[in-house]
Amino acid sequence: MLNNPEQFKTVEAALKSMGTIKAFEDENGPILGRVMITTTEIPEAVNVPRTDRENLTAFEASFDFCNVALGIVIDTKKKTLESSVWGRYQVPGAQRPSEEWVKFFIRTLFEHIGDDGSYGIPMYSFVNNTADFTAVPTAPMPMEAVINDELTEDESDQA
Repeated sequence: MLNNPEQFKTVEAALKSMGTIKAFEDENGPILGRVMITTTEIPEAVNVPRTDRENLTAFEASFDFCNVALGIVIDTKKKTLESSVWGRYQVPGAQRPSEEWVKFFIRTLFEHIGDDGSYGIPMYSFVNNTADFTAVPTAPMPMEAVINDELTEDESDQA
């Protein structure tokens, strides 16, 4: 189950209103599954050999078609895996996602972590048997950058 199905529905409704969902389905067929990637805490039972925890982030993928969430620790600056993948059972006796979904989770993360280690959370993925797309929020521009940009523009007008 998705970690936050209501939030996912809100994003999906916005993407529908913009025509993004329709365009994807027209080209690739209907959406069959949804994956939500968020950050999480590193469970005590998970071995992370590094003592330096700088740039380490634990991510978790939840699925609307599976009741086990997957987690992994990544060094977001170096883009390296720093733990094995773990499962968090959302209901007792649930079946763990297949290796295909583990690979999808890791691939999606690495595709959406910037060269500087930045990332937007949550990541919302829509999938079917042949294609997928992921919507990622972007961080607002820091006020200092806006002010500096405005100053630069004002200064160029005076020259």
